[in-house]
Amino acid sequence: MAIGAGITGAVAAVGAGAYYLLGPKGKAHQKKVKVLTAKIKKEVRREMKKPAVKKLIKKIKKAI
Repeated sequence: MAIGAGITGAVAAVGAGAYYLLGPKGKAHQKKVKVLTAKIKKEVRREMKKPAVKKLIKKIKKAI
């Protein structure tokens, strides 16, 4: 029962996302997503430059 509910939820989320990006106002929503994605990418790159993160990445690379 729980697996079915999880699958149903996932399908509903995909459907909602598709409607948001491809529906009547899809082009405007796509532009918003593109801007947000660029903003997030910039923030992640800035965070990756922090010394603590660099140290963690080195530890992970060493462990692999």
